[in-house]
Amino acid sequence: MRSTRHRYRIGLGLLVALLGGTAPALAQSGDGSGSDPAADVERIGEDELAAYVRAAAAVRAIRKGETEPVDPAIRRRMVKAVEERGLTLERYNAITRRIRQDEDLYARYQEAWSREEGGGEG
Repeated sequence: MRSTRHRYRIGLGLLVALLGGTAPALAQSGDGSGSDPAADVERIGEDELAAYVRAAAAVRAIRKGETEPVDPAIRRRMVKAVEERGLTLERYNAITRRIRQDEDLYARYQEAWSREEGGGEG
């Protein structure tokens, strides 16, 4: 179980790195800090978490497991994939930060990811 958890955290880290630097103008809030305090505090419901998981899966498919920097066209595709699943880039990044910090949300994310990938138990 520990190795699975570690793998998910690595995957989340890669997504943060990818989208955190995807489009600086899109990733910044009005104060220029790149974070949206309201988004960080709000409860993340099941529908939004499912949208997040679908967006993360789409980004992963676009990246095809590559870890080197991507060109601007690929970055635009990743941002579009997130937005097409009903999230702003800012909200996607806020959810990613919350998943990394909140153990309960992380467990919900793992469960939703498993369902999305077809390998879940529930």
